[in-house]
Amino acid sequence: MKKLILFLVVLAVGLSIANLPLIAEEITWQWVLYKGELENYKFYLQTWPSGRYASVAHARVDRINWKNALAENTVAGYENYLQNNPDGRYVNEAKRRIEKFHWQDSLKENSVEAFERYLQLYPNGQYAAEARSKLDEFHWQEAVATNTVGSYERYLQLYPNGKHVAEAQDKLDTLHWQEAQNKDTLESYQEYLQLQPNGKYISEALSRIDDFDWQEATAVHTTQSYQTYLDVHPDGKYVDQALEELHWQEAVAGNVTSLYERYLRLHPDGKYVTEAESQLDALRWQQATSANTIRAYQDYMRQHPNGAHLLEAEANITALRSDPAPYEQALQKGTLMALQQFLTNYPGHEMEEEARLVLQEIKEGRDLVSLLEEKKVEIETEGNGLTSVIVRVRRLVPYQLTVRVPVGTLFVPARSGVQNMVVTSEEVAQLKDDGWTEVSVATACANMALSAPDSEDYFPVIRRSPYQPELATVLPILEEADPSYDVLQAAIWIITDNATYEELGILVSCLPFILDCDVRAIEEEEAAQALQLLAEAGIDITQKRIWADRNRILQGLPEGELKSWLENFSQA
Repeated sequence: MKKLILFLVVLAVGLSIANLPLIAEEITWQWVLYKGELENYKFYLQTWPSGRYASVAHARVDRINWKNALAENTVAGYENYLQNNPDGRYVNEAKRRIEKFHWQDSLKENSVEAFERYLQLYPNGQYAAEARSKLDEFHWQEAVATNTVGSYERYLQLYPNGKHVAEAQDKLDTLHWQEAQNKDTLESYQEYLQLQPNGKYISEALSRIDDFDWQEATAVHTTQSYQTYLDVHPDGKYVDQALEELHWQEAVAGNVTSLYERYLRLHPDGKYVTEAESQLDALRWQQATSANTIRAYQDYMRQHPNGAHLLEAEANITALRSDPAPYEQALQKGTLMALQQFLTNYPGHEMEEEARLVLQEIKEGRDLVSLLEEKKVEIETEGNGLTSVIVRVRRLVPYQLTVRVPVGTLFVPARSGVQNMVVTSEEVAQLKDDGWTEVSVATACANMALSAPDSEDYFPVIRRSPYQPELATVLPILEEADPSYDVLQAAIWIITDNATYEELGILVSCLPFILDCDVRAIEEEEAAQALQLLAEAGIDITQKRIWADRNRILQGLPEGELKSWLENFSQA
């Protein structure tokens, strides 16, 4: 340095005073370059901090410091570089090398503290990911070594996306399951399901909950407890047993046949089958004795062929078959329903046939003559001219009656000189009570020469059918054809009186608005119609006296089918 100063003094003597600073800087820089040492560059910068060569001097100082740091290759060396060259060219490299030294130290120490210390210094450092991976592994190994719920939960809290998350969750699942099994309570398995809604032991947990709920249901042993089990576990292991217990409890509580029958139908091999059958036997016997009918005892025997009351049922059936009371009660009610119920409830009763006859009398009815003969009815009769007889009838039995007055029934008057009256259309009377029932029976006269009955006449004799077989034959045909009264009467007189056309003129009628009531009622057309109906009934009309009048009848007929029929019949 003394030499440099001497040199500068000598040089300055030879130069002008005005150029002395520049010359001095140039001489100094040349000397610095010549020496090339760190201290020389520092001297220059201290002397000329803003000199012409300051930037070059700074760069030379930075490079020398970096070389020294590289040569030392320590954290302290690189930190010294950074301290002396905060804006130096190699700042980033120095920091990188310092970080690497810290990372290598962490690797050598290989502890949680070392890697945490590194991350504290370099949270975004080049080895941060590897450091975190190392910490993840350390904490995982710690969790595995501890192997507790808390240790795995802490790991998951620290590393929600860690590389052992799945394993930690699996370990937690297993530990929670073991904990539930160790406690082995309903609450422990419910807690497991809450903690592990997707756990691998869900089915086992549900199965154990099923077991506990079933145990509770059987311990309480009520319809409600079993229903609750079924509501909570519709597909549970004990559904069949729960249903059986529920149905049995309901059967016992209700104590009716339908519930015991349901139990037996749904649980044919159930544990209460014997008891259910015994209860059914008792209930059905109670029903049979309450009804106390042959049908009820037969139903009991059919349903319980080995029943406890079989012999009693047979004895009661035998006694009831000869007991008159049920039939008498049905008769006393006197209704169709009462007799039908008797026949249904007392099959084989000694009065069964009698009941069927009575039922027939109610439903279908019987003819008036038979009922009079059996004294089941009484009647009063009254004449009502040529076309009807008034009949009043009253039952003499306690039950309803249907009285039929069939076609052909003959009413014989008490007074001589009065015509017999024959029924031309069936009449039916319903006798529902003990009062008189009046009907008007359609009739025709059966004795042309006699007088027509009036209201003073009555008919003490009633016959089932006319005394002439031909009349009995033709009357149903006449009823079916339903001709006019004039035709009907003509046909009957042709049979009963073998009347001629002239004699048929005895039947007269009154013309409307004319006082003359001697107008002939049966003329040619009515006579021809009567002959046609008799012929259709199989009567040989050629043997009747009126046949001799056929030409006269033909002359009075208008052209048409009826006239053609009579002409053809005459020629046959």
